[in-house]
Amino acid sequence: MAKTNLPMSPKKINLRWAAFAREYVKNGGNGARAYKKHFGCKTLKDARSHASTLLKRPEVQEMIQREQNAIISLHNIETDSIMNELLGVIERAKEQGNEKNLLQALDMINKMCGKYNHTQELDVRAQGIVINYIKPLQDGTLKKDEE
Repeated sequence: MAKTNLPMSPKKINLRWAAFAREYVKNGGNGARAYKKHFGCKTLKDARSHASTLLKRPEVQEMIQREQNAIISLHNIETDSIMNELLGVIERAKEQGNEKNLLQALDMINKMCGKYNHTQELDVRAQGIVINYIKPLQDGTLKKDEE
């Protein structure tokens, strides 16, 4: 059967977007992998580009949020209990002088609080640990200043 160039129906698009959102949450936020699985793409570069475009859509962002909320409800995890656990990790890391665990816990708290919404590059160097952050722009893209 020959392929036609007719546009997909909105219902089929929404089903694919929902499948993309589920996979995106399931695989830990890898948009390219989720896009490739549910839409198909020849190259990883194309999958990244298409995933980035799709992730900017408010409908898809809502779907992802619903998937994340469903997981939280399913596992009966409350944000307060996660935050309390992370604060405990921070205290233990400070007591033990474990900067790696301290930085990881702080990073998780910042993600939970939505602190990564603006572009800002930050290098943290402590005892041989280097963490490079390039925060996304509000439209979800990453941009690194040219030198």
